[in-house]
Amino acid sequence: MGVFNQVFALYIVLSQFSVWGIHYSVLKHVSYNQKNVDLISEIVISAIILCIALASVFASITYISKELIGNLMHSSGVSVGLGLVAPGLIGFSLNKVLLNVLNGLNHMRSYAVFQALRYLLILVGVVLVIAFSLPGNYLAGSLTFAELVLLIVMGSYTFIVVVPVRLAAVSSKWFSEHLSFGIRGFMSGALTEINTRVDVLTIGYFLTDTMVGIYSFAAIIAEGFSQLSIVVRRNMDPLLGECFSKNNFSQIEEYSKRIKRVFPPVMFVITIGAVFFYPKGLDIFISDANFNQSIWIFGILMIGVTLNSFYRPFLGILLQGDRPGYHTLMVGILVVFNFIGNIILIPFLGIYGAAIATACVYSFEGLLIKYYSKRLLGIHL
Repeated sequence: MGVFNQVFALYIVLSQFSVWGIHYSVLKHVSYNQKNVDLISEIVISAIILCIALASVFASITYISKELIGNLMHSSGVSVGLGLVAPGLIGFSLNKVLLNVLNGLNHMRSYAVFQALRYLLILVGVVLVIAFSLPGNYLAGSLTFAELVLLIVMGSYTFIVVVPVRLAAVSSKWFSEHLSFGIRGFMSGALTEINTRVDVLTIGYFLTDTMVGIYSFAAIIAEGFSQLSIVVRRNMDPLLGECFSKNNFSQIEEYSKRIKRVFPPVMFVITIGAVFFYPKGLDIFISDANFNQSIWIFGILMIGVTLNSFYRPFLGILLQGDRPGYHTLMVGILVVFNFIGNIILIPFLGIYGAAIATACVYSFEGLLIKYYSKRLLGIHL
């Protein structure tokens, strides 16, 4: 688990460089033009061609650099895993674009199905590794398996059912538009993913693969609960795009009031229940007593997840408000704060220090979203 999570962390970060922020451009422009099918076709096919070119380059760089990165992480298993996930970067990047097409068109049921399918396919990949008695290092191959199968299924659905895309729709205008928006916003995606993996990567540097595994067990479950805020965010993104296209800022503030009335209290109840049942789940599924250390890790992280639920549904507001550069700045501040916190606390508190630093970053993110929304857009969340 320790090796897999280090590879997964690196994979997620590298994937953001592969897609270069083009998926953010697709989300913004598709949500602004939801009724114009011909224009959407131009937006999508141009983005796909750009993604194939960029992702192929970064997939090659990842494969070539696998030994170097493995040595840096003091793990030969990481080297093997990176070699297996390199091709998956191409599939992941294209899937990000397709998911944002569905998101921008407010096809949230389809979006949810394909998001869930990704993780089910990863599980299938893991089962296949076990069934064929392959070494644990090969678990990372499940990521590539999942992305390539998902690409076939979601691509077929999107281009046949949602928005027919013709090669003739390629437009040099959209090449430059995607690249311009992506250059201003792509680092925000990379930094966002780095921010969610700083704790794992820092533990991997200072401590052992075993400690990464213990921490990651709790962190993965807490991150799963944090996805509830992202689910609300994905539903908000197309609504924000529509509001910005009509300059209807008061509606955005009304959305914020409704969400804050309902969502944080729900998250609080969920957190209480999760923290209560987590130790019982450990007793049932994990026989290794070392994993009891993860109980406090889980509790600390869930506090941060709950506090984060007030404003994280509006994480995309600067992107939809055509401020990708400031969105990048905001995420960059979070990464620096997170990195410093982990560097300071892990040597003294071990994996508990990583949990404290990460929980603080969850809370700080909400404050920054509120601050920049008011300062840059005049919107009071």
